[in-house]
Amino acid sequence: MCTGQFAQDAHNLILVGGTGTGKTHTAITLGAELIQRGQKTRFFNALIKEQTEQRQGSLVRRLQFVDCVIIDELGYIPFPKSGGALLFL
Repeated sequence: MCTGQFAQDAHNLILVGGTGTGKTHTAITLGAELIQRGQKTRFFNALIKEQTEQRQGSLVRRLQFVDCVIIDELGYIPFPKSGGALLFL
């Protein structure tokens, strides 16, 4: 059972596994459970956002007001080491 404590404690949750192992399904299920518990949750597919986001900084402003952010397919996006470190501040 998901209590959502990781989101309340501001802990990162990273799902790692090969293609087809259920990471996306699990992330969506966790997000849906958090929503049912009254948490503001956003889900992004990093591949799609990388290709379509035209407004620098708008995403960061929107994320200030949510309790949980789910970023799917992040491992497929190349970014510098310094940029990766920003995910875990």
